[in-house]
Amino acid sequence: MTSVFPCSKAFQTGVDHLGYVDLSWVNNDWCIKMNESVWEKMIQLNYTGVVRGTLLAYEHMRKDKGGRGGRIVNISSGLGLVDASHVPVYCGTKQAIRAFTSSLALDGARCAPTRA
Repeated sequence: MTSVFPCSKAFQTGVDHLGYVDLSWVNNDWCIKMNESVWEKMIQLNYTGVVRGTLLAYEHMRKDKGGRGGRIVNISSGLGLVDASHVPVYCGTKQAIRAFTSSLALDGARCAPTRA
């Protein structure tokens, strides 16, 4: 999900076959041990990929743009709620997902999808 093309293609396939997309979009990512050589990839996968997928789903679901509404579920981690000194970048990405999702839900309240 670090590239926008596969995600866009998946949505377009759904729209082509169904005429619309009103699915429940679920983002779930994985945890890896933190070391210096992977922190940038971790941010790309854990945060940037979630943002790309979410915004694409959001645009397709927005009632004010012809969508039918729906739900977006971003699954993060318990470490999105607390700080952990042994995995600071990982915690940062998880906390960013929580903040991003909550902030987007504020806009979604007026145009859908809604926050579950």
